[in-house]
Amino acid sequence: MAFCSFGENFALFDVTPVENMFLQEYMLRAPGDYIKVYLYGLMQCYHPAEAMSLTRMARDMGMPEEEVFQAFQYWERAGLVRRVADAPARYVFKNLKQKLTMSSGEAESLYQYKDFNAMLHSIFDKRRKLYPQDYDRLYEWIEALGLPEAVVIMLIQHCIDLYGVRFSFEKAGALAREWAESGVRTVEDAEEMTRTSRQQADGLKRVLRRLGQRRAPSMDEEELYRKWTKDWGFEPAAILEACKETTKGAPTMAYLGGILQRQHKLGLHRAGEIAGQKEKEAARAEPVKAIYRALGRRGVAPTQEDLDLVNEWLESGVSPELMELAARAAHRSGGNSLEGVRRLLSAWQAKGLRSTEAVDTYLRAVRRDDDLLAEMFDACGERRAPAEADRARLATWRDDWGMPRELLLLAAGRAAGAAVKMSFIDRVLSQWRAQGVATVEAARAESGRHAAARTSGQPAEPSRPVREVAQHRYAQRQYSAEELDALGFDMFDMYKDAREEAEKT
Repeated sequence: MAFCSFGENFALFDVTPVENMFLQEYMLRAPGDYIKVYLYGLMQCYHPAEAMSLTRMARDMGMPEEEVFQAFQYWERAGLVRRVADAPARYVFKNLKQKLTMSSGEAESLYQYKDFNAMLHSIFDKRRKLYPQDYDRLYEWIEALGLPEAVVIMLIQHCIDLYGVRFSFEKAGALAREWAESGVRTVEDAEEMTRTSRQQADGLKRVLRRLGQRRAPSMDEEELYRKWTKDWGFEPAAILEACKETTKGAPTMAYLGGILQRQHKLGLHRAGEIAGQKEKEAARAEPVKAIYRALGRRGVAPTQEDLDLVNEWLESGVSPELMELAARAAHRSGGNSLEGVRRLLSAWQAKGLRSTEAVDTYLRAVRRDDDLLAEMFDACGERRAPAEADRARLATWRDDWGMPRELLLLAAGRAAGAAVKMSFIDRVLSQWRAQGVATVEAARAESGRHAAARTSGQPAEPSRPVREVAQHRYAQRQYSAEELDALGFDMFDMYKDAREEAEKT
């Protein structure tokens, strides 16, 4: 215990002297709670309490202990308090009366950032209040990043010019680190950085206008644009070129970022490279779009699956014209997908039809067959259009058996009264073939012999052929590729209509 001391509760009725220098030079700009901490600590210097600590001081003033600690840090930076111990924390208050006897250099050291803070105060004026954590960040840029005070002042003014007085100190810190890493140490360096930053801001504004957003960019967007240009290496013109693709979705910076990320992975960072890639993609997509149009799917963007499928067809030698023709034919039968086109192309290839020229040649032959079949139908009284099964029979009679046109028409005339006429014709021609009949004259002579045999009591010509089952009759045409042959698919009519439609469009 001290030899002499004040009595109990003496401090409550005593006074704590506060220099006017503190009131005029420091208190006016300090946060209110930080002033409370300073004055309460000053009182402890004059009237120390036993077992005083940061924890007890925080409890006495009803403040968080962390805030009390930050207040002491603030006064440390101001040069009014010096920490002399950490466990537990102990502080020494400096006597401001010494200012009167100190040299100008020593007095200036009492408040290390006095001029800097005064400059900040003039920049923000009454437009924005700075908090202790804001000052902490600014001092960190000076002490930890090594930026001179004048450079920090320029950086602050630059942020105000770009983003307004309410800019984020956290985002500004990222810019400060960028300046420090770029070696900014002089006002001239800072001017060059602000010039570059303004150029980037102008480039970003052009991007926002292309996206239909006429406003000032945010700090987050500025940081994103820096990543595109500095980290990824895009030239500004390339970013504007990439904006054209945003018409496929929402025209936002996030959507544009996804497009640029894909271009970055492809190594495309210049406008010419991106435009060239777009031309290649457009050329690759055009055959698919033509197929879509033929299928009645106008305005639909090609899927990657369809792009790959059409590319396989092209590599196998299938021409775009043949694909479009198959699409028109598939659409005529009710299909609207590339699966129907694929099946139809497979059916055509099975017939050896691998080009539009081959299809034209085949259909010319079909037309000649249909003309002959139409004559045979007239001769026997058949009232329907020729089907694929009819053409197959005609090929057997004419090509395999060698029956001439006149003989075919004669056989058709014999079937006029038959119920299933094509089967009757086939029966007649089979008999003639077995008897070696190859001309009209021979057929008529053979008919005469049959007539003579009937009058002499010999076995007559067999009766009409047995009635065919229903599936051999003409059924409604189906245009699916896998049933092309079985269901009598009228390829000529479908192709003709597809051709006429193509000429109209």
